[in-house]
Amino acid sequence: MGNIAVEPLSRAKIRGRAAFLRNVLGLQGLYIRIDIVLEIMSCPMKNTDPLIEMEICEDYEMPNEYAVYSPQKNLLRVRNSVYEGACAGNPRDRFTLAHELGHFFLHRYQTYQFARSEGDIPAYRNPEW
Repeated sequence: MGNIAVEPLSRAKIRGRAAFLRNVLGLQGLYIRIDIVLEIMSCPMKNTDPLIEMEICEDYEMPNEYAVYSPQKNLLRVRNSVYEGACAGNPRDRFTLAHELGHFFLHRYQTYQFARSEGDIPAYRNPEW
């Protein structure tokens, strides 16, 4: 799949939305266990569906991607090694999960799959930027 264009968001807007979410959830200045956030979001709540579906895959099932969020399915697929690394506090793996969760919050009503790839669209319109 090639790149797709999304509505541009500046770094300031993205950071502002992240700060707003941290403030609403009372998470300012705290170390966030992104794995636990995703576990909570992927569990059904009383009388409701999960906020997001999460599938932890064997690494060989995702040879070219660490994690992918698909808005049309509301599905986050994650390599097992990345998920385990995030659980262990590995910064790169924590970033990968937070990045994909960002797609959920910023682009969940799009009908495309987001994954790192090369393309010709401007960086400010690229959802991976």
